[in-house]
Amino acid sequence: MGLMNPVSEVAMAQESKAKGFQTFTLHFENDVFFGTDYLYTNGVKLCWTSPDLENDLDDSRLGKWTYSLIGRLPFTNKPGLQRSVSLSIGQNMYTPEDTEQNKLIENDRPYAGLTYVSAGLHGKSNLQMNTWEVLLGIVGPHSYAGDTQPFIDG
Repeated sequence: MGLMNPVSEVAMAQESKAKGFQTFTLHFENDVFFGTDYLYTNGVKLCWTSPDLENDLDDSRLGKWTYSLIGRLPFTNKPGLQRSVSLSIGQNMYTPEDTEQNKLIENDRPYAGLTYVSAGLHGKSNLQMNTWEVLLGIVGPHSYAGDTQPFIDG
């Protein structure tokens, strides 16, 4: 029986430990950072990603159905992929090129907002991650992007 390299043992222990952690990610995108990106003004999203799921999920709050579902979807069903789920809440804002005009301008994007929640199913390896995501949102005045915009613009 061969001996393992101590560096490999540490790396394997860290990888095993990392698989047990959940992740929270805050995304914040704004034209202020790198200039305009064609009428997309601002986006903010808070995302929770589960620890890697295991095949035996008897004690999991997510249940066996989650692992099984991810394993049936194309791109996430390859053998050897780690599986996880994510939940997000976010808001995107879009503005027209002419921000001085209050009336509808033909051939220009209108002011728009999208506030949403989403759920993602992931299959990942060290080289790639494939994701299926379902997004449910509301657009228009009830997205409250108009109320958020002055706060973002300062």
